[in-house]
Amino acid sequence: MGNTLHGGETGFHTRIWKFEQFESPKAGVKLTYTSANGEEGFPGTLSVAVSYSLTDTDELVMDFEATTDAPTHVNLTNHTFWNLSDWQAGNDALDMELTLAADRYTEVDSTLIPTGKLLAVEGTDLDFRTPCTIGKRYKTVDKNGYDHCLVLTDMEENLKSQPPQQREVGTLVDSKSGRGFKLLTTQPAVQVYGGGFLPKATIMGGKDIDRWYCLCLEAQHLPDTPNHPAFPTTVLRPGEAYKHTTTHQFFHRA
Repeated sequence: MGNTLHGGETGFHTRIWKFEQFESPKAGVKLTYTSANGEEGFPGTLSVAVSYSLTDTDELVMDFEATTDAPTHVNLTNHTFWNLSDWQAGNDALDMELTLAADRYTEVDSTLIPTGKLLAVEGTDLDFRTPCTIGKRYKTVDKNGYDHCLVLTDMEENLKSQPPQQREVGTLVDSKSGRGFKLLTTQPAVQVYGGGFLPKATIMGGKDIDRWYCLCLEAQHLPDTPNHPAFPTTVLRPGEAYKHTTTHQFFHRA
């Protein structure tokens, strides 16, 4: 069965992007890429811009923008791997504590393709509405740990706003170091991925690490929307502007 995970075999992460730096009103870099009509099977010429910026209040801000000349599907996110502990010591991500305002998740089949059903997190290993360490339930949620799309509780209400409003949806904090961040986004869902499909690797300093070394919190629309009309649409049409923002507000907890 085919899919377009990460945008297809040659997704945007494999492409060479143009970039420009900026310093006002915040410092950062803007990346731009033009996806030709038919690339990876998607119609339309898609012009994409992603800006990464740092603020004076300890924020990392990601702004995603896109326009098209033909109706097409767009669902952009980031794939940042977070380890807020002492990575040089080889500490894994299992002691990090996640809180996420998500009351449902997308059910998937054996190949991780959504079935179209949104199921309640109540009583499952996917309930992070109250703080829980990643390591507490990662072995029981699935043999590969966390790789689930969690639907934010206010999804329907927030999508009524045009554009959708950025709001605080979760927190990730490391119990050992006290380092953490608040997650804010305009997006309706967050893919929680614990690195269960990553191979063993050697990091800086020659330290060998295994799976569960990091955690991704990928703010995005629901996956596989073209095949599930009940999901919020990801169609972008000519004359419309795709705009979403995800912000990480860093803090230290004593």
